[in-house]
Amino acid sequence: MRNELDVNRVGISVAITSEIISFACLLLVVALPRHIMLFIANSMTHSFDFESIMTAGITLQSVVTGLVAIGFLSYVSGAIFAIVYNKLR
Repeated sequence: MRNELDVNRVGISVAITSEIISFACLLLVVALPRHIMLFIANSMTHSFDFESIMTAGITLQSVVTGLVAIGFLSYVSGAIFAIVYNKLR
């Protein structure tokens, strides 16, 4: 008997995980001073400078739009992963 991944469950799991991480990042952006967030963001991307593109405020609309987009893209990525995994077994 083959142990196959459930495509929908993997997609949902990856989407929820990504949204939790994104929400945690939002909390850091709100809680930490701008210069610390810029240092962290710039350090994670090695040479990209976020200072000129970092917005001054975060709106509820941008938070919801970002979470929906991340959730959707993560679901699709997880589903594709499960499909490929099942095909390779």
